[in-house]
Amino acid sequence: MLIATAVLLAVTALISARWGKAVLLVGGHVIPGWLLGTVPLLAAVVVAVIARRLRRRATATLGTDRVAKLTVLPSAAIYTAVALIGFSAVYETLWPAGWDLFGVADYTVLEPTSPDGCVVVVRDAANFGYTSEELFPVPAGGVGRQTDGWLVRNHDRPVKNGNYRLTWNSPGDATLEITGPGTSEVVGMPLRDAQC
Repeated sequence: MLIATAVLLAVTALISARWGKAVLLVGGHVIPGWLLGTVPLLAAVVVAVIARRLRRRATATLGTDRVAKLTVLPSAAIYTAVALIGFSAVYETLWPAGWDLFGVADYTVLEPTSPDGCVVVVRDAANFGYTSEELFPVPAGGVGRQTDGWLVRNHDRPVKNGNYRLTWNSPGDATLEITGPGTSEVVGMPLRDAQC
């Protein structure tokens, strides 16, 4: 039971971590991936609590020695592995969630949309002295993963303020140019590629 629980926790933690750097677009509204990633993470925690209670009951009924014989790996090794994987999942889901929930992050759906339905979303979050911006090309299916990111000095948010030009070179291939006020504050090149 302990190994099955550990495997379930590890798998759900990896799924949660995978959703951390993704967005879901539904009807023109952005649903952050961390929100979807917390669902399996919370389910795994519930399963872990239930499994722990079942183990305690089994220990009370069968005795510690008999339960220990049923366990192939030491519980400390299993919990350490799950904790490490879980930490990465929590970092990937709860860290962006914190920025979003405290109102320092925004999602902007860029115009125009490509002829084949690809949409570009930019997430910007105010950090310590900078704004970090992340690029999410979202194909017609609705799920997009982060493909690029950059920093803007002095908390300027050029993309959110409409200071950008999105040009579709071909279906699924675009160039994002940050223009106007705040361009000089972009760390690195103001040109970015977006591919669905």
